[in-house]
Amino acid sequence: MSPTEVHISSALVHVRPERTGEVARAVAALDGADLHFAEAGKIIVTLEAPTSGAIADQLAAIGRLPGVLAATLVYHEVTTPEALGEPACS
Repeated sequence: MSPTEVHISSALVHVRPERTGEVARAVAALDGADLHFAEAGKIIVTLEAPTSGAIADQLAAIGRLPGVLAATLVYHEVTTPEALGEPACS
């Protein structure tokens, strides 16, 4: 069964500059994460998950990565699969 909601968030991650590449690779490897920018200690990522709790879990996991100074939620939206052009639940 498909989810009835889709949660999409963006986050700004501040990291030690020398660890930017390492942290960016770890963030990009997370399920539901889409990396948009990683340079000079700053990473911008969007997160997608079926619940707000799962978004919080993703953000917490990012915050625990070695070299991360802060992981801050910037935007959060709740939408439906249909609004994203995905098939409706049957």
